[in-house]
Amino acid sequence: MGEFMDGNRAGNVGAGIDSAAETGRRLSLSSDIYMRLKKDILSFSLPRGSVIQEAVLAERYHASRTPAREALRRLVQEGLTVRKGRNYVVRTFTADEVQDFYEVREGLEKMAVRLAIERASDESLEALCKHIEKQTQATRRNDIATFNQLDTEFHVAIATMSGNRLLEREVSLLHDKVMLIRALELSHEAGMTNAMKDHQRIVDAMLRRNITVAEAEMRYHVRSVIALYRGFKEPPPSGLDLAIEPDPTRK
Repeated sequence: MGEFMDGNRAGNVGAGIDSAAETGRRLSLSSDIYMRLKKDILSFSLPRGSVIQEAVLAERYHASRTPAREALRRLVQEGLTVRKGRNYVVRTFTADEVQDFYEVREGLEKMAVRLAIERASDESLEALCKHIEKQTQATRRNDIATFNQLDTEFHVAIATMSGNRLLEREVSLLHDKVMLIRALELSHEAGMTNAMKDHQRIVDAMLRRNITVAEAEMRYHVRSVIALYRGFKEPPPSGLDLAIEPDPTRK
């Protein structure tokens, strides 16, 4: 009791504190690089297919390669970048990948719409109109990056209204990839306008608490992107299934 540590013990403790502090700084820097890089990807400042080199990234953020590498690996785990040799590339999606992903999205978002209609208050449903107003303003400014973020916020808001926390989390997680996939849709001349009109029809059906129509509108909204990646113009709802019928040669 009350004895002083010997020099070796004190030195070890001091080294341990320095090591912990250094680890903390590295993790903080890695997190900062991750957040800033992710923002650049999802705002299309780094377009799909852009090559990212560890050394260049480290130099840009005045860091060593280790935190840069850790940030890139997190983005790989989230499906926003892929490893190509010694470099990383902002992910692009094939039509088959989009179809697989959006079929899952369709199921989750139709469920979110149904539960929101069953559980949300009139005031909550009416608040969705404010999302569309903000998207209208972004469309007028031709602000694709802001529109993309607002689009995700619209869908997450519906999931939140479902009252199902697990569903809300899953919809939130999938929308990082959705924001990247949506780049093709929004690059088209009427992309933002068409998406906004889809949202308006979804909200109109939700305000009437018409589950059947709201689910059908959400289904059309989601499947239109699959059709776009398949090389079709947005077809009418009655012809949509034919437009995205699975390729029989697909393995």
